[in-house]
Amino acid sequence: MLPAVAPISPINPFDIPLAPVTPSFSIHPSAVVNDALILYLHSLGKNILSFWWLWLFLFLWMVFISLWKRYRRNLYLIRKYSVLLEVKIPREIIKGARAMEQIFANLSGLVNSADNPIELYWDGEITHWFGFEIASFNGDIHFYIWTPRHHQSMVEAHIYAQYPDVEINEVSDYTEEFPKTLKGIYNMGYDLYGTELVMGVDDVYPIRTYTQFESPEEEQNLDPISALIENMARLKQGERLWMQVLIRPASGNWAKKGRKIVDKLKNKAMMNVQRMGAVEGETFQHMMMQRLSPGEIEIMESIEKNISKPAFETIVRYMYLSPKKIFNLNFGKRAIFSSINQYKSPTLNYFKNNTPVRTIVYWSMPPFLFPNKRLNVRKEIMLINYRKRYMPDDQLTGKLLTSSILHLNIYTRPFVMSTEELATIYHYPSTAVLTSPFIKRVESKKIGPPAGLPIFSDEESPDALFNK
Repeated sequence: MLPAVAPISPINPFDIPLAPVTPSFSIHPSAVVNDALILYLHSLGKNILSFWWLWLFLFLWMVFISLWKRYRRNLYLIRKYSVLLEVKIPREIIKGARAMEQIFANLSGLVNSADNPIELYWDGEITHWFGFEIASFNGDIHFYIWTPRHHQSMVEAHIYAQYPDVEINEVSDYTEEFPKTLKGIYNMGYDLYGTELVMGVDDVYPIRTYTQFESPEEEQNLDPISALIENMARLKQGERLWMQVLIRPASGNWAKKGRKIVDKLKNKAMMNVQRMGAVEGETFQHMMMQRLSPGEIEIMESIEKNISKPAFETIVRYMYLSPKKIFNLNFGKRAIFSSINQYKSPTLNYFKNNTPVRTIVYWSMPPFLFPNKRLNVRKEIMLINYRKRYMPDDQLTGKLLTSSILHLNIYTRPFVMSTEELATIYHYPSTAVLTSPFIKRVESKKIGPPAGLPIFSDEESPDALFNK
């Protein structure tokens, strides 16, 4: 007989203790932060978009303010209309570019910026600019100054102070010889080329100036403007070559930028000296200069000299117009540019073409469409800008309003030049220039009346004076 077996009670699976299970993955704290950041940005974006009407209002308000400032400034400039003065020089000028530098220095004080919101937003006050121009008509060379009417007497006084033998007359605008539109110029049988020049590097680095053309021996002195005058004198019948240098007194930020570059070079030399330690018998300043290369010393001294002089925002623009039968694009591109290229300094600065502005378009240039139409638009804008002596507006809306769909008028870039640099590229030619027959000159010397000359009064007629 088999032994009795105790009955087996059913086992509840939930009563069996389970071993702790370790998850196969873990949540990194950075993932939690990223998720929270995404949620926050999403919520912030929704809140910003919910106020779209506010952002639209602010955008339209800024556009309105920009347009309003441009409108008031244009009215201000129209009220202060400008005149064109022709300067006829005598057959002999002993003074060279140094006298012209003094004229520019005198003009640097004619700053007319807005001092309060009323002058800024209602009167539209803005600092006026001046145009110093040279124009050649069939090889005959003329010098002009474009100035606001209310500055005319001061400009004339500054010129007479340095060049007492010149003759200054108010004349009509020589650009009026041609139609105001490109289509009209084409109808005359003419074509044109135009460009603007800009600095190759930062404008605190100076170009080669007239002081580097001077020599202790007077017969070895060179007039740097002679190359430009020579090229302008070689025009054929019907050709025109115009050049304008527009200037406006610059702010002090330009000089501050130059000091930063000089301080950077000095700090570099100072650190080198400090690493070497003191050397007996040599001053710290002398050691600093020894640690700089000759090129760095030239850069530092040239910048310090340049920023010590008054400065102007500057635009250099020129145009070549000619009958299509004799139109010489190569001459138009290089006549003035090659003359100004002599001011290039290998270690400092130089001029180059402002490529987006000059009237040359290739099919390979972006946006690769309608090259001929884009070329004509560039020529049209260049013609308008030259005739109006255009200085770019600091308001973007003003630039866009003077633009075309095929070419934006936003590429004109003023740069800053010191009075010494300006006098180098524009001054009245001295006796060192040999192309004197081609320059419009004063035929006779004028002198003032002697002191004490009697003036006719009501009591005494001219006949009575002669009968005495």
